Amino acid sequence: MSESPTALLDFAEPRQVPERTTAAWLAGDAEAFAAEFTDDALVVIAGHYLRGHAQVLGYVTKAFAGPMKGTGVISNPIHLSYLDQDTVLLITDGGVLAPGETAPAPERSLYGTWILSRRDGRWGISAYHSSRPAS
Repeated sequence: MSESPTALLDFAEPRQVPERTTAAWLAGDAEAFAAEFTDDALVVIAGHYLRGHAQVLGYVTKAFAGPMKGTGVISNPIHLSYLDQDTVLLITDGGVLAPGETAPAPERSLYGTWILSRRDGRWGISAYHSSRPAS
């Protein structure tokens, strides 16, 4: 009996991307956070539309120095599927954590939709969009 193509795909590597962004956010490391985004990434976050790695870096550098300083983030995968062998759709449930929180307050809860692409053997974020859950 042969396995389906999906059964042969590795889910561990793409799952590491939100883990790395979470660690970078907690450390307030804008460079490490932005490094997870491809050069041509498209991002919609907190009412901002960002195009490319440089804009993501600029946004998070300002955020980590200002309103997001000292915060954390949670991005728990709730869906992951391969669109092709080098592209993954990931949906996460989480949000922004104020200092000392272990779960986000409702006003900072977020769903994230990620498109992850494997380029030159490395997974990166090609597109990201976040939105607040319905109340």
